[in-house]
Amino acid sequence: MKSSVTLAHQKAMAMLDSLPVRSIGPSSTKLYSSLFRRLWSLPVIDPLRLGDSRDYYNVKKAAVVWGGQQLLERLLKKFQKAADEGNVDCARRLGRILQRVVSRLEPAFALEPPQRDKIPNFYQPSRWSSQEMSPQRGVGSKRHVLKRLPLQWREIVWAAVPQDSIYRDPIAGLMLSAARPGEYIPGPRARGHSPGILVTRDKDHLTLETCPLKSHDGKYGADRCGIRILIPEGGPAAVYLGERCLLAGGVLVICLETGDLRGTSDKLRKYVGRIGRIVFPAGPQITPYVYRSARLADIKAWAKDGGASAATAAGHSNDGTQRKYGHAAYGNPRGIVGVYSSREVRLISATKVMRLRQKTTNLGLD
Repeated sequence: MKSSVTLAHQKAMAMLDSLPVRSIGPSSTKLYSSLFRRLWSLPVIDPLRLGDSRDYYNVKKAAVVWGGQQLLERLLKKFQKAADEGNVDCARRLGRILQRVVSRLEPAFALEPPQRDKIPNFYQPSRWSSQEMSPQRGVGSKRHVLKRLPLQWREIVWAAVPQDSIYRDPIAGLMLSAARPGEYIPGPRARGHSPGILVTRDKDHLTLETCPLKSHDGKYGADRCGIRILIPEGGPAAVYLGERCLLAGGVLVICLETGDLRGTSDKLRKYVGRIGRIVFPAGPQITPYVYRSARLADIKAWAKDGGASAATAAGHSNDGTQRKYGHAAYGNPRGIVGVYSSREVRLISATKVMRLRQKTTNLGLD
């Protein structure tokens, strides 16, 4: 009869062989490690929890596989070293630990069988979908938040920002520009170093220009884009930045790398979230990306061109991606006079819209 230590070793080896081999980046490693420790502390390791989004559930599934694999590999390596050195006591102790680990991982992998193939089996029903009350996917995303907010929500939040707040300039920029929060941080871009968001005043007009991230060195997106606004009609944020530009000699740079703002855009996200909870205690959660989505909705409402101008202001290479942002119905186009980009946007959605309009006109449905 085989000893319990030998059986534990064989079980652990068989389990490890059944797990897929995946290479993941450092950020995913950190995330999976944190999630696996949290799941391991539960009485039963189960990534499915009522109320979790589908994406979070899938990440926890991956964390269980990755964490189990890492744990088994480390224990088996130590076990083999103890066996090679003839350290029987250490090998027995590690064998007992392997038994406990295997006994915990076996039920978890039975609930969620690891996917060895690179192409997932879509015929196998998801446990998340089989819940009686599956949460709507993306219900809290930037696109769906706008329908739960009043049309003037940005002005309401702006009124709650203290006059002496160090975040006043960045929040004014979020209200007027379609830039990502990360673009307020100076750094290398496709066309060289970017100081942040460049705000220029010309008489009664403001121009907010950014060098976008995610342009892949200018191959798949614009290396420069911006929006032009008429100051009186642009609202309180436009008036505020207009005055700041006058004090700065006509040109102002909004960035998150000066004084107390030095750091990352995460500070801005947390501050926006706190102000949002004060103004709208019942929700929804407001983030800088909600501002970006709202600004692109403003541009859609202003241009009425199927999203081409929104893609231009966002620095995208085509207008297909603008569908991920706010709808024109939730936009307020006041003060916008133009948008521009260093790269002409390839029309996909706008072309379809124009063709559909032409068909409805020909059929007399307009």
